[in-house]
Amino acid sequence: MRRQATSLPLVTLGILGVLGCGTVPTSGGPALQGLPPPLQRVRAEAAAVYEQAVAGSDEVAFAGPPRVEEAWREARRQAERDGAPTGAVDAVAAAVTALRWSVTLRDDDPLAMARAANAVLGATAGLVSFYRPGLPPDTLHLDYLQRELALDGLAGDLASAAARARELEQAWLAVRAHVLATGGPQRAAAFDASVGAVREAVAARDLERLVRIANRGAALAADIHGTL
Repeated sequence: MRRQATSLPLVTLGILGVLGCGTVPTSGGPALQGLPPPLQRVRAEAAAVYEQAVAGSDEVAFAGPPRVEEAWREARRQAERDGAPTGAVDAVAAAVTALRWSVTLRDDDPLAMARAANAVLGATAGLVSFYRPGLPPDTLHLDYLQRELALDGLAGDLASAAARARELEQAWLAVRAHVLATGGPQRAAAFDASVGAVREAVAARDLERLVRIANRGAALAADIHGTL
């Protein structure tokens, strides 16, 4: 079931508040340690595109995909030299290509570029796991899913939001013990509350609240990344 999408200016205020008014590290989580600089740059550039696309900064956002592609060319060369799994490399390559083509969808779907940029961030999970084998893969899905929930709220897509809320719960259950051990009880409790609030907002069909909660949840996930 779909409802009329929340207005873009309203959501922009929420997302920019959480993302630190343009700070890429908060948005994309490139504070992750132990990654090659080229892969860090891919994540940072994709995060910048996400932020700018949601803010409606079209001219700036349109310049972003080529920067992501440029960063990815270098990151791909290094990943292949390092022996990264082909599937992990191909996943990012496909997401980067989709980001390039998302520019053509902007008129029909203002959120297409933001979703494509978030997909690039999500697709890097395989390579992050290669370079950080001790990091539970689902940890990287937390902020990806929270951003997708925010976009679902923007789009008025309750069915998708409900499905992603379930994914978020499963991903969090898979990594909660690890976060509790490494990040401490305060961070774990904060994310517990975020997951519960997402569930409540979806059940109440409150899209504006969902966007606010998901934005805060993405920031919480980025904070968790910084401790791992």
